[in-house]
Amino acid sequence: MPIYHNEPIDLMVDYAFKQLFGQARNKDLLISFLNALLTNSLASPIISVQFGNTEQAQEYREDKLSRMDVFVETDQQERINIEMQVAHDYGMAKRTLYYWAELYRGQVVSGASYQELHRVITINLIDFVQFPSTDRYHTSYHVVEDQTHERLSDALEVHFVEMPKLRKSITDLEKAVQDPLEKWLLLLESGKNKTIHHVLEVAAMNDVELKKALDEVEEIGRKPENWALYISRKKAILDEVSREASYRERIEKAHEQGMEQGLEQGMEKARIELIQHMLSKKLSPEEITNLTDIPLEDIKKIAESIH
Repeated sequence: MPIYHNEPIDLMVDYAFKQLFGQARNKDLLISFLNALLTNSLASPIISVQFGNTEQAQEYREDKLSRMDVFVETDQQERINIEMQVAHDYGMAKRTLYYWAELYRGQVVSGASYQELHRVITINLIDFVQFPSTDRYHTSYHVVEDQTHERLSDALEVHFVEMPKLRKSITDLEKAVQDPLEKWLLLLESGKNKTIHHVLEVAAMNDVELKKALDEVEEIGRKPENWALYISRKKAILDEVSREASYRERIEKAHEQGMEQGLEQGMEKARIELIQHMLSKKLSPEEITNLTDIPLEDIKKIAESIH
């Protein structure tokens, strides 16, 4: 079957990510990736996964549908809800907490005990630096007591993988590709870097999982409809990143002007444009206020002015 393009597939495009890791036939690849990423979080390895949200491809227009929810079970029969998201825009700290709460609360059914709630882990694979204070590309967060750092509960766990830091930290690709986690993260990078892709191809000669993953990535581009959806989603992400950069530039310019009135006007305009954009993504006023801390009444006024 011919390939309909010459461009490599970028797995940091969420559509492509889900085409690889969100398919039942590739559960073994997802389990391997999760076990490598969560090695310090799990008492025993994950042995099975079930997929949660299974949106149809045409529904990828909405940002909130780019997330992938899975329900896993470990070798010791612990059950965990995991949400994975590939993201390119800032502000992920509040967003991931909001999504975590949504997933945790979603377990509650009438008459059920809170003791029956399963642990929820969110994993954010992000293509920007969220935490400049550390050079570590993989960080994890829990709710802890301020002085003793004792955990309140294992129910909340949030992971970030900052891809720019990964690129900076790896100096020996041949060695890195032998690492259980870094081989998967390098796979996510391989669509942007021919050298990484070549190193992965060589390593795949002795790595059955990696060979299967590379073959599956190639398959994404073999069907014209898949390629069209991939390109559409990639363009939407680039547009989103451009809007975010423009928004931040206007805020910085308003600050540089040093004029209180100009600053307030510039920030207000940027805030209105941000709300309008999120409303266009079909987010509700309540969801927007949770993600941005903008008062609900202000958001409702802007929503009413649009209609």
